Amino acid sequence: MENLIALPLYLHSQPLAFWKTLFPVFNSVFELHGETLMARENDRFLKQIAFHLLRLAVFRNEDIRRRAVIGLRILILTIFSYFRQTARLRVVLTITLSELMSEVQVTHMKSDGTLEESGEARRLRKSLEEMADESKSLNILRECGLPEKALIISREQLSENCCSWSQVKDLSDSLISALDASLEHALLASVMTLNRYAAAESFYKLAMAFAPVPDLHIMWLLHLCDAHQEMQSVRCCCCWCSDAGSIFFQALVTRNDGVWSSDHVCALRKICPMVSGEITCEASAAEVEEYGASKLTVDSAVKYLQLANKLFSQAELHHFCASILELVIPVYKSRRAYGQLAKSHTMLTNIYESILEQESSPILFADATMDGTTLHVIPDSRQVKADELQPEACYLQITAVDPVMEDEDLGSRRERIFSLSTGSVRARVFDRFMFDTPFTKNGKTQGGLEDQWKRRTVVQTEGSFPALVNRLQVIKSESLEFSPVENSIGMIETRTAAIRNELEEPRSSSSSEGDQLPRLHSLQRILQGSVAVQLNSGVLSVCTTFLSGEPATRLRSQELQQQIVALLEFMAVCKCAIRVHFRLIGEEDQEFHTQLVNGFSH
Repeated sequence: MENLIALPLYLHSQPLAFWKTLFPVFNSVFELHGETLMARENDRFLKQIAFHLLRLAVFRNEDIRRRAVIGLRILILTIFSYFRQTARLRVVLTITLSELMSEVQVTHMKSDGTLEESGEARRLRKSLEEMADESKSLNILRECGLPEKALIISREQLSENCCSWSQVKDLSDSLISALDASLEHALLASVMTLNRYAAAESFYKLAMAFAPVPDLHIMWLLHLCDAHQEMQSVRCCCCWCSDAGSIFFQALVTRNDGVWSSDHVCALRKICPMVSGEITCEASAAEVEEYGASKLTVDSAVKYLQLANKLFSQAELHHFCASILELVIPVYKSRRAYGQLAKSHTMLTNIYESILEQESSPILFADATMDGTTLHVIPDSRQVKADELQPEACYLQITAVDPVMEDEDLGSRRERIFSLSTGSVRARVFDRFMFDTPFTKNGKTQGGLEDQWKRRTVVQTEGSFPALVNRLQVIKSESLEFSPVENSIGMIETRTAAIRNELEEPRSSSSSEGDQLPRLHSLQRILQGSVAVQLNSGVLSVCTTFLSGEPATRLRSQELQQQIVALLEFMAVCKCAIRVHFRLIGEEDQEFHTQLVNGFSH
């Protein structure tokens, strides 16, 4: 059956009358024997049919080209009617298109020596677009001598799923993206040896366009890694090597090979946010000639992970070296490769020592290409007006941010009091961050408490930090404003919470005098800024500003009540803290304690 149908398709020089006769026969054969022809053991035959249909889709003869479009539609419809999805056909068509690019001349040289898109490439793009154009389907069917029902699935063949034109459009767009990436790569061929950045960008587009086929995706990712290595961009090379390793991970997890699980894929995605999405079962199991699942093995995955580990080490990204090794160790455990396990654990010991040394060293950053003429630093987090910036300059806005916890109340007027140095926070990854910006609405950079507003900005990044990359795109930004009254109440509540946390921190009853020193010093720092403050600062300034009875700052009854409650809680916790301070101090701190008592009394 395969040879009977495929042989005539090799004869591209056949007259139009031949094609007019063939396509009704083609439609009837697929209608009667579609389930047999579409079986997985006939993937090679399916690929041959797809190749020759795409080859006919570039013909200059419009009648032949449009019949090829109908043939592609029949192919899509048949495979969906029996398998309820087009993922397998997407893999086959993407492979076929990749091979077709070596036979079709996608570029043409103009008279001035530059390259442009060829007529064959334009006709192929037009055919792929018409394949998903529902409005032209009936006219093309009539011209091809096929019945209108040729592109309709009978009710007996339908289940809950139904092939829609949107699915065909999605498949068409995927193939057009692959065509465009191949065309752009061919147009840049003459400059790639000189412009490695253009080469890297082209390889990236090819890798993304051919992502439905794991073999092709990996091939272009490795070319991308080579391009970044030539530019000595080790970190980018690490990133794409990790992405290549993730393809094996996801394929093996999809096939339930038993070594790794979805948790390992998530762990790799936390290392590198650019790790691709899930690989479909059809893509991971497809076996089409030299492309296939047989190459997606555990040994291949380990090879790429070891390469990524080597690159991470060169980039001094020791945290990620440890994470990569922890992904390799389960393989050695399952195989009882004790020698490899011992070597891996020795490497982990060295890595952890490097991490300790790295964290104890100051972090320095310098770039010789940055100067005052090309780069301007905005040192605060104020809102920037784009129309006030110079178009020829680059701007870097530096803002300190805090991670946002999942259950955090972003509408709270309190300031943040926790630190990233705590172990529970350092062990997590975050994709939402926030920062507070003081501002005035009268245009002044600074003002009194009665004019001081606060803007809380929450941003969401494309991936999670910490990660392999230094920069992640902000995909969402929201802001919330607090009035001067809310801002002042929030300041008092923050001071109250800080003192209460210090008092409630668990201490051993048998602690020695030396063990109490850190607590005494931290308590003194908090009380220094809360009770023993200078005139017109801190909580005292809030009282003189908002409780003085002046018309300009007179509070509404609800605001006044909230202010009084916050002040009473603050005074109660300060009184308790002063008592604790008296129990902890010696003779040398008596004078400071007297200042605290006097400050609290006034």
